[in-house]
Order: sequence, then structure tokens, then C-alpha cells
Amino acid sequence: MADYMTDKDYSENGGNRCPVCRSDKVESGNIEADGAAAWSNCSCGECGAEWVDIYSLVGYTELVDPADLKEANSG
Repeated sequence: MADYMTDKDYSENGGNRCPVCRSDKVESGNIEADGAAAWSNCSCGECGAEWVDIYSLVGYTELVDPADLKEANSG
């Protein structure tokens, strides 16, 4: 039985290591998204393993409320 990296270990390493051989020669494709789900095809340049990274929506940032802009421009 192979000693693959766990999801937790993979995530804690930022997805920068191959889950099979633990090489840092990880290559990833474009991130694709559908609603709150996102994913990217990945491969290892060392051992040839292939997998899919899965991303989760955790929130948002840099919100601009149009009402705040209107108030700032009217003053």
C-alpha cells in the first residue's frame, strides 16, 4: 500500500508537494470554477502523478458598497 500524503498534510503544505513522491516539482493548470466550487488539474514533474486540487469558498474581501461611494462623492 502506497504512503500518499493525507489531504490535511497536502493542504498544510499549500499544495506545493506531490501527494505521491512529495517532490516540489508540482505543475498546475488554470483554476476552473462553478458556483462555490473550484478546481485545478495538477501533475508532478518528478514521478508523473496526476490529481485535481479542490478549492473552497471561504469568504470575500475588498467590498465596496455603492452607497458609500455615493455618500463620498456627494459631500
